[in-house]
Amino acid sequence: MSTVKKFAVDAALVHKLIVQQFPRWQHLPIRSVQNPGWDHFTFHLGDDKLIRLPSANCYVEQVQKEYEWLPRLAAGGLPVTIPAPLGLGAPSKIFPYHFLVTHWIPGHTGGSREASLDLKAFAGQLADFMKALHQMPTIGGPQPGPANFYRGGDLRIYNEETLRLLHNQPLSFALKEGLKIWEAALSSQWAKASVWVHGDISMGNLLFTEKRLTAVIDWGLCCVGDPACDLMLACAFLKAKAAKFSKNGWS
Repeated sequence: MSTVKKFAVDAALVHKLIVQQFPRWQHLPIRSVQNPGWDHFTFHLGDDKLIRLPSANCYVEQVQKEYEWLPRLAAGGLPVTIPAPLGLGAPSKIFPYHFLVTHWIPGHTGGSREASLDLKAFAGQLADFMKALHQMPTIGGPQPGPANFYRGGDLRIYNEETLRLLHNQPLSFALKEGLKIWEAALSSQWAKASVWVHGDISMGNLLFTEKRLTAVIDWGLCCVGDPACDLMLACAFLKAKAAKFSKNGWS
């Protein structure tokens, strides 16, 4: 992927945008969120709203996608809360991209100390969410592509990059085994109909209340495609029986 050119956005600029485009909220205080991530600048707007601004042109489509599709997904009866768009900002002289205002969802991220989890219980909650997501109607849904870095799409798009990385590993790396795993991945196919994919199921995008999964945020990479990429968390975070339970739960 080419280098992403980012630029600075601060609370003063955000306030100007709110005054210009959403004057009904101009009295609300603005402050940066902790750990805002890479794709967007994110600020609290008052006590119950967030404003998310793309940090580069390649992330703009994510904002527009969330504005269009999050209300439809929320209406489908997911067992967790997802962000509710409140307004879509337009490009202007002081900020060149669309931006999104949503409601703020309380809770602790999965990586926080307050959210120390019973992993088996969490795996079941995550499986329930994934099964519900896979039942959402997919007609007209966004397809894997450059805007979501082909999450949920054909792995062959990554073949050249993956082979280069495998061959550039230290001499101690088991290249033969790595190539075998990658070839097996390329030969696998999702045999069922495409389903909704979140695209970035990580602990930082899961919110908990009293150690229970209550919200899933940051839907900019969602699409309709192969759900295998959403198993990433089971491989990277859950352990042994919990991972097996989680995979069986939504497979």
